Order: sequence, then C-alpha cells, then structure tokens
Amino acid sequence: MGFFGSKSKRSSAPRDWSSGPLVKQSPLAADAPDVLAFAVEAAKQADRPGGVDVEKVLTAIDRMLAGQMDAYAGALPGLDAGQTAQMREALYARPDFRFEMFFDGLTYFGPSGIAMCNGLVEQWGTMQSAIVGLIERGEFDRG
Repeated sequence: MGFFGSKSKRSSAPRDWSSGPLVKQSPLAADAPDVLAFAVEAAKQADRPGGVDVEKVLTAIDRMLAGQMDAYAGALPGLDAGQTAQMREALYARPDFRFEMFFDGLTYFGPSGIAMCNGLVEQWGTMQSAIVGLIERGEFDRG
C-alpha cells in the first residue's frame, strides 16, 4: 500500500529496460547532466594537434559512471551491482540510448536508486575535471 491507503504504483515485476519511456521517477532526484554535450564541448575546447576522439571520451565517462554505480550499489540497501549492470546493458542496446538514461533509470530503484543518482550528479564536476585532465594529457587524441 502507498500513502493514504492507495495502492503503490511500483510493480515488483522486473522492469524491461529495453523499450518504453524512461523518465525520472521522483522530484527528489537530481537532474541528469548532459554527458554528450560535455564530451563534445570538452573536445572542442582542447588544444590538441590532431583533435580529440569524442568516442574515446564517452567510453572513459562510461567507465567512470559504471565504476561509481557498482561502488554505490554495494553500499546502498536493496541494490546490487548486478541490477545496475543489467540496466546499463539493456540501455546500451536501445536505439535511442542517451547517457542521461542511466541517471533517470536509477530512480526506478526507489530511495537507494535516487540516492545513487544524486551521488553521481554530485560527483559529475569531479568526473568532468578528471576527463579534462585526461584530454589535456592526450589520452583521447585521434590516431
């Protein structure tokens, strides 16, 4: 039962992440950062002789997000890394995949997922700084 005796809208059935709309489930969840826009802008701003491979930047961001999700999942009640990994894999396969789906998808896991989403958003600035540092060192150069 939900609040005020109404039936909860949450289903106990496993979510099909491969299709359908994916929207933030709580106003308590932070808004997802625009990961692609950051990667493109960081690549444009970099003064690298051959340019920056945005795909490599996105791959690094993906690894950072996945690592943080796995770490959080082990620390939050009711979540495990297998659940978030399953969500990520299904979202990757979607033709409409956007990194923001990771953040919104986490909100489907209830309070622990919302906490994870908010933690990732809070750490986004640190991740951005790390990516910019890697770009400046030439880690994502083309070629």
